[in-house]
Amino acid sequence: MTPDVLMSVKNLRWTRADRVILEVPDFSIRPHEVIALIGANGAGKSSLLKMLALLEKPDSGEIYFKNVPVADRPLAVRRKMAMVFQEPLLLSGSVFKNVAQGLVFRGLPRSEIARRVHAALSDFGIAHLAKRNQKHLSGGEAQRVSLARAMVVEPEILFLDEPFAALDLPTRQALAEDIGRIIRQREISAVFVTHNAEELSLFTDRICIMEKGILIQEGSPEVIFNHPASSVAARLVGVENILSGTIHHSADKPGYQKVQVGLHHLIIPESDLRPGTPVDIFIRPEAILPATGANELNTLTGKIAKTISLNSQYKLVIECGFSVTILVSKGTHALHDVQPGQDFQFHVPPDRIHVAAK
Repeated sequence: MTPDVLMSVKNLRWTRADRVILEVPDFSIRPHEVIALIGANGAGKSSLLKMLALLEKPDSGEIYFKNVPVADRPLAVRRKMAMVFQEPLLLSGSVFKNVAQGLVFRGLPRSEIARRVHAALSDFGIAHLAKRNQKHLSGGEAQRVSLARAMVVEPEILFLDEPFAALDLPTRQALAEDIGRIIRQREISAVFVTHNAEELSLFTDRICIMEKGILIQEGSPEVIFNHPASSVAARLVGVENILSGTIHHSADKPGYQKVQVGLHHLIIPESDLRPGTPVDIFIRPEAILPATGANELNTLTGKIAKTISLNSQYKLVIECGFSVTILVSKGTHALHDVQPGQDFQFHVPPDRIHVAAK
């Protein structure tokens, strides 16, 4: 382990009723790093979070905090952490009392408690709620109180288990922006369990994907969103176009090769995959562009099978021997241009296509 690691696990294993819940050989969190932990239900992400937060004990393996085993000083380490759950777990009484709880347990002077509580409430935009009873809070307000209560103890690391899951979209977006700002301002580490990594992508340093208790891919948001390692990873980060194909031969263009998809060939950046290799092909819907009539690579024509109206875009499902989903701007496409049954020509830039061997 190195000095730039705040927390890490080695050979972590946890089973329940002879079923492996977690099998994590190596995982680390760096100082000031924000990690999004994603996966389907039952993937093990909340279990890993509880292990890291010292709320559960593994069957085997070691957890370290600043290179020292936490088993040597569990209480001291736990005081450097804070945890926020999906459902706000608030005490009876006022917002101020709830946020002050951890500081009272630590025996801080009243003046210091008042200073810290008001600062935390202000950070989350709820200073005006200090005297309100927790029973009279909305869901978003209650979650902001939970977050203020976690941050007021000035943790070195913050764990959040799907903190936005029960909130409506505008509240989720506003809260995500506030959390990101406060985490960066306070320079703490954070690990989020989430189903929607895109909400956190603006301030997340690393995304870790779990499947069946195993970490299957990790990397920056840019890498995970555009270069998923498997169809499981792709679906979790919003890749709607997952196709099957076979690596063909080299393209005429240097640095590129072809992949066969149905009756079509797509030109992709050259890789180490040999001709005949079966692959999954990943293309994000926003990467597919309407054709302009220029001599663009990977230009195809298909029929619109479905049109879905979004806020500022249309989502089109196009059949061209295989099915693809594309997003087009309402500013440049009127509804009568994108009706089902109409022909639609599009192209896919080669560098926006990612392939992975099956």
